[in-house]
Amino acid sequence: MSYHGGPAGSSPIRWNAIARFFLAQGYAWIEPNVRGSGGFGRAYEAADNGPRRLDAFKDIETTGRWAASQPWADKDRMVVYGASYGGYTVLIALTRMPELWRAGVDLVGVANLKTFMATTSGFIRELFLLEFGDPDKDAAFLDSISPLRDADKIVDPLFVYAGANDPRVPRSESDLIVKALRTRSVPVEYMVAANEGHSLSHRENIVGFLARSARFLESHMK
Repeated sequence: MSYHGGPAGSSPIRWNAIARFFLAQGYAWIEPNVRGSGGFGRAYEAADNGPRRLDAFKDIETTGRWAASQPWADKDRMVVYGASYGGYTVLIALTRMPELWRAGVDLVGVANLKTFMATTSGFIRELFLLEFGDPDKDAAFLDSISPLRDADKIVDPLFVYAGANDPRVPRSESDLIVKALRTRSVPVEYMVAANEGHSLSHRENIVGFLARSARFLESHMK
């Protein structure tokens, strides 16, 4: 299950090299557009703002359980995947519904909304103020939906990717979740690309990510 970034992004019909790679490995690849996705009207896009974020979390579980129930799926080998806000979605899925998943792949995802809001800036910070809330006025709510707070509930193996020069979701966010899982001896592999920002764009990094994440998942799918 691959969840898009944004938060108000969307997964359109298109050529996707990463999806094609995992399809070639024998995976079924699903890209849901849950509440908050763009392209389906203003009301749908705003349906996850503020406290309604919890409704989008329900959609993560609903789409995951739907996929697991399909005849072409293996309910015992479900992987949750996503980048940026999709990486945050991966961490939410693993903390709130760990029994649904076998493993996760988190690319440049937010782990702690308080530290993220303190280290990001510009348009991204303004966007998250609208989507999530103010880190001062809404501090308790932001803490309640920060995956790091519930990291002790993650039991599934996790592959984490970060760009060392990321200006949007600083590498420190990935550091936080990796440290929390390694402290508890949860299987985690961490790839940091020295020449990437909020991206996975250099050929050698794409090849490295695909090879490493595929091996990691294969080793935990047996």
